[in-house]
Amino acid sequence: MISTPAAFSASLYFIIAATASADGIASWRGDLFVAEWGEYLHTNHGRRLVRIERGHVTTFATGFDHPLALAVDPSGGLLVADWGRGVIYEIRKR
Repeated sequence: MISTPAAFSASLYFIIAATASADGIASWRGDLFVAEWGEYLHTNHGRRLVRIERGHVTTFATGFDHPLALAVDPSGGLLVADWGRGVIYEIRKR
């Protein structure tokens, strides 16, 4: 159970992949994006960027080694830090 001050409440927003963690969260272009990463018994789980759009969760981007942090740059691109590869990717709308 999550405990909050009396003026606040907490509720379940979405469930990530089993044995994965939500390592980064950012709001971009009106939607919420979450970087998932996980590993269990040498099997990869998550390692993707998910998009939460009006309560629906979909895979937005894959192919990361360890997506960690998300941010929006001043020009409007979504930045994804891939700790496993030591790089930062920029995602832009075409």
